[in-house]
Amino acid sequence: MTSSEALQLLADAKGDDAKITLATVEIAVSSQPAERQDQMREAVYAAAVPHWFDEKTVGALLDVSADKASQIYSIMKRFSFVEPFPRYQACSVHERTRSHVVAFLFREQTEKYVTYSARSLAYFKNGSTPHEQIEAAYHQLIAAPELGASNIAQLYDKWRSRGAWELLQALAAPLDEHLQFHRLQGEALAMTFDVVASARSPYQSLTKTKALLDQAVEIYRKLGDARQEALVLNELGAIQDGRGDLAGAQDSFEASMALASKLVIRDPDRPLFQSDLAYSRRRLGDVQKRRGDLAGAKQSAELAMEIITKLAKTDPASVRWKRELSICYNLLGTIQKAEKDFVGAQKSFESGMDIAKELVEGDPDNVELQRDLSIFHNLLGDTSSMRGKLMDARHSFEVAMAIAKRLVERDPENAEWQRDLMISYNKLGDIKNAEGDIDGAQRSFEAAKAIAEQLTASDADNAVWQRDLAVCYFNLGKICRSTGKWEEARQWAEGDLAITQNLAKRDPSNVELQQDLEASRAVLADVVSKAKGNS
Repeated sequence: MTSSEALQLLADAKGDDAKITLATVEIAVSSQPAERQDQMREAVYAAAVPHWFDEKTVGALLDVSADKASQIYSIMKRFSFVEPFPRYQACSVHERTRSHVVAFLFREQTEKYVTYSARSLAYFKNGSTPHEQIEAAYHQLIAAPELGASNIAQLYDKWRSRGAWELLQALAAPLDEHLQFHRLQGEALAMTFDVVASARSPYQSLTKTKALLDQAVEIYRKLGDARQEALVLNELGAIQDGRGDLAGAQDSFEASMALASKLVIRDPDRPLFQSDLAYSRRRLGDVQKRRGDLAGAKQSAELAMEIITKLAKTDPASVRWKRELSICYNLLGTIQKAEKDFVGAQKSFESGMDIAKELVEGDPDNVELQRDLSIFHNLLGDTSSMRGKLMDARHSFEVAMAIAKRLVERDPENAEWQRDLMISYNKLGDIKNAEGDIDGAQRSFEAAKAIAEQLTASDADNAVWQRDLAVCYFNLGKICRSTGKWEEARQWAEGDLAITQNLAKRDPSNVELQQDLEASRAVLADVVSKAKGNS
């Protein structure tokens, strides 16, 4: 193609962005001698498939010698739509050009697109860095979809267990590209929906996460993949829980448990099926507790613990089973606390803490295990406080806060870690208030409120965060009541009641919210009465 013919393509594009982009490629290619143009066109199209390339990548994509690849790479670097990619001292096709070229290949030359993806996979799969593993997984979803689905699930599980949220976001970004351009189907599509939803859950609204998971579970049902359907139902149950729909969450966890039970009956010796069943039971137990069914909750917790204890004995070195066992102790302790069995709760929390400490000692850089430890310090601090041991409680809360602060400093955008820090501020504020340090308590409560307001502003549909904000209002009102600032106390009490009424109305089955509502009404009535008495 001559330069004038390429320019005519640009003129004929008439504002069509895709046609303009392809015409721009032709203009660059037409600048080369006629005998080289076909190869340079193919080089541009091939190099657009991966997110970055160098001369070795070009050689692998075009299946040419190293010398030829070096020559082609040298020419391509001069094209206006090719830019440096500093991470690997390589280049990339500019994203605007790349997206249109890949869309054209996927639509018009599907076989060639799959071939380039397969060659990219073969090249990147031997890479040692996480980003090379991500790039390989991205191409595997096209070149070998079923293997690609399994691979991204394994990468997610590995990095999630370490709390490596930065890597999970790096994984989600290219996978989301496949979703946006509708390149996947079947198992690969379902797993990509699931992984993107789960990886981004601490950084996006519950509504966005649910929309992705809904699509995943629908596909798994059509495929008859009971295990994956059960796993996604657990994730959807967690979303329903977060939105204040405990009845819906219980339905999801029970449906997941039913599927898991069938799989266990079919293959009782498979540890993963046993683990899935235990997880569903544990999540169900947590919902039962908050709906006031303490007997059912305890039964669920004990059955989950029984399964996980057996798994842990079969593989004493397994971090996964040990961690799940510690979380079961967490649930059992919270149920015992709800039963007013504070001694039993403390024993359960201490058992969970012992496991958490052991796991952290074995992997001190694992932030997810660090977070578990922080949670247990808060739980033990609660039992110490209820038993009147304020110094012990303060120590526990201070350790929990120190861990939470380190995590937030590492990733300020992670909403889960921000909420952990907010909880620590509230708990430490309670201790300061009990010790008579009113100013210190107020500063802690105000710091907690600032985080709660930030979280609720980012997702107004999150009932958990709304309840957190109500707790902050309650705590600040408590300070005002203790110092006789009745008008301010009334404002905080009214704010607390407004949120609590809305949440309790949204889910009448949530016993904890109904108790919150009763307490908020009583506080407001008391504040109004005393304000009148002091006016």
